[in-house]
Amino acid sequence: MIRKQANKYTPSLAGATVKVIAATITPRNNIIRITIFHFDTPQPKAYKPSPVKPQPKPVSFIPVEIFKASLNPIAFETNHFVQFLICLFGDEVASQLVSRYFIATSKHWNGATVFWQIDTHGNIRTGKIMLYSPTTGKRVKNLELPVYWVHKAIKQPEFELRQCLFGEHLLKDKTKPVAIVESEKTAVIASVYLPQFIWVAVGSLTNLNAEKCSILKGRTVTLFPDLNGFEKWSNKAKELSHIAIFTVSDLLERKATEAEKKQGFDLADYLIKYDYKAFALPEPEATEPPPAVQPLVEVKPFEQPEPVYYFSKPEQLKPESWEQDITELENYFEKIVLSTQPIYHTSNELQDLKNY
Repeated sequence: MIRKQANKYTPSLAGATVKVIAATITPRNNIIRITIFHFDTPQPKAYKPSPVKPQPKPVSFIPVEIFKASLNPIAFETNHFVQFLICLFGDEVASQLVSRYFIATSKHWNGATVFWQIDTHGNIRTGKIMLYSPTTGKRVKNLELPVYWVHKAIKQPEFELRQCLFGEHLLKDKTKPVAIVESEKTAVIASVYLPQFIWVAVGSLTNLNAEKCSILKGRTVTLFPDLNGFEKWSNKAKELSHIAIFTVSDLLERKATEAEKKQGFDLADYLIKYDYKAFALPEPEATEPPPAVQPLVEVKPFEQPEPVYYFSKPEQLKPESWEQDITELENYFEKIVLSTQPIYHTSNELQDLKNY
């Protein structure tokens, strides 16, 4: 006789459900308990492929022809920012700044300025277009869009923008430390007052980030935030300390008045109150040139040494004249008269000649 018991289920084992079936067999003399395990086949999990990361698009650049056209020197007469630089520093220094930072002119607004972003490879990432007052150097902000971009103006489809530091092309010079400010205008002006730095700009308070600063790997960098950004940039300096050695200047915090703090002064506003020539580095003192190195052995022309006579100095032979002797011999032979008759000798005379 077999007695069935109710089915029992155990917890899942390796994804399978285990069903236990128990039965009791009662023969005549013994009772045998049999337990049967039945494994349900687990259902395979649905395959979920890992998401594919999209490949980054190649960076787009501004055509060189557009860049060159913006540097027309005739247009500088109408460029408000260039005219402000001329009033501030004079023609020569202003011309140097235009060449150093490739300050250009845009037709987007009458008198507008283009600040080109050029990387260390000479690629033109984009250009920032802004309008300034030619007398105060302040930005004109009562525009619908106070800032415009060249990559938008040229309407190039699918332009892949990746900005870089303004003035990044100057970082090829590895001999100077780097100074970072917010605005392009401040970088240009500060480079005249403090030329011992390479001056670059990030464009705004919030644009100080790891991507833009990656080019500064291993450099010594000083940050000059505007008056409203000292705390924020101090925190950023700690975040970016793995890239470069960052120091945050508190010059404006210490020097600015309460009125200047309310106006949100930047470094350029503070510097232009002074004559830039007062910031010029002193010329090194003139030193006398070192004396010429004298040769260890003085070389003299070779002279034949005078002979040394250990006994008596030989007499110097004087040249003899034979003219008188020759004249006497010639006169003698001219006076000799030779015989016309044969000359005979005796035998004795011949013998004497032989013996002689």
